Amino acid sequence: MVSGPLVTCTVCHHVTGHEEDFVFDDRPLQSTVKTICKEFKLQYDDEDNFHVLVAGTGLTDPVITSRAQLLEAEKTRTTLTLTLGSKLVEQRLAGLQEDENLQQRLWGLFETVRSDVWLAEEVVQIDGIKQVVQTVANNEKAPTETAMVCLNEIFRTGNCTDWLKDNTEGFGPAFFRKLLVTIFPHSNQAADSRKEQPYASLNALLFLLQRLPACSRAAHAAAIGAMRWGEGKGTACEALYPSIVDSLDGDEDFQRSAAEAVLSAMSAAAVEDRELRIFMRRELLSETEGDIMSRFETPGQVVEPLLTASMAACVDLAVAHSRATEQSKALDKLRKLEGKIQHMHEDREKMRAEMRKQHTLMCKLVPFIKIDSDPVVEQSLDGIIRFGWDSLHWKRGYTMMHYVAESGADADVVELVGLLCNDIDKRDESGMRPIDYARASESEENVKVIEELRGKKK
Repeated sequence: MVSGPLVTCTVCHHVTGHEEDFVFDDRPLQSTVKTICKEFKLQYDDEDNFHVLVAGTGLTDPVITSRAQLLEAEKTRTTLTLTLGSKLVEQRLAGLQEDENLQQRLWGLFETVRSDVWLAEEVVQIDGIKQVVQTVANNEKAPTETAMVCLNEIFRTGNCTDWLKDNTEGFGPAFFRKLLVTIFPHSNQAADSRKEQPYASLNALLFLLQRLPACSRAAHAAAIGAMRWGEGKGTACEALYPSIVDSLDGDEDFQRSAAEAVLSAMSAAAVEDRELRIFMRRELLSETEGDIMSRFETPGQVVEPLLTASMAACVDLAVAHSRATEQSKALDKLRKLEGKIQHMHEDREKMRAEMRKQHTLMCKLVPFIKIDSDPVVEQSLDGIIRFGWDSLHWKRGYTMMHYVAESGADADVVELVGLLCNDIDKRDESGMRPIDYARASESEENVKVIEELRGKKK
């Protein structure tokens, strides 16, 4: 039974130009497309004869996927074009070879990819990822962020795992340099002057480093200003490590989170690559006074910065949507917001799964931990690791951290407990912090350990 209003639109055959009016009811859109194909005497299936409707004939016109678009087409009397899905993908990818209106052409490809999984997978099958990557790497005028919005959508919906494994070398230093320059602009391109933060470029970079660890060599080469692995620093262009390191202590939230996420992802990707880790450590040591590399030894370090960036993306897009005054702009912003929120949820679930895995591993290791010098700590570790620091209750605000500091426990024990505690500077009811007890016990080694923990947790 039809419950919604009927929509009537003119549909044009993409080859013959024959036009005919069709009524769209509440049935799934593709069911109506099948009917239209039958009327036009065209074959329709989910393989080589998959057809779609496009709101126009241009390279940037959107694929029809919703009733709202049909209502808009009826209102504006826009003729819908019935076209073969594979032909549409080929046309839109071919459009990337032209410099004119490249940003609009990329948006046209994005609209194609996000409209249907079949179209996204078709892009992957005919090496569309490679074409987008080459557009970014080889064209100085290419809008990198727009291209990465498109690429992220292909990654998300295009079932591209096998393709990525077989084409790792396609993501070279030139491509990664464009991403890094977009995320960490040169001094003469102030980050705060950008209209929108490059969330898509950051997400694409982190995705590739996580999915294809071998890409970390290309990313490192780009960061030192080389165009291939093994070349010396600055042989091709300006090194980018200084900009990344400076961002760690910068005032701009996105830049700071992005720097931590990128360095963490590169470090995690290079876990099995000893030569790369040596080169990375050397570069980072040359840019800082301390061993900054130690901040990124833990794979989980990327979780918080990525969450921050994802949530900030949603806020930015929500504000942009609320300020949109024209219906078309509002719909466009809403679609981008939905996409960013979906990415955030997916990333969050992956992070939760990784954290659960790490937590399970820690629980399995507890029985093997022996602290002969302090049985109190040994007996408490199981509960803390399984149920959290707050599951262990001490009197008068006194915690295990206060205890190990006051008792003069071994420095390694103090460090272990300090890493598990959630407030290294918590005061008990007498106003004493763990560092105060350590100083009172005259244990210089423990004072040093606690001071270092305080610095890391600030």
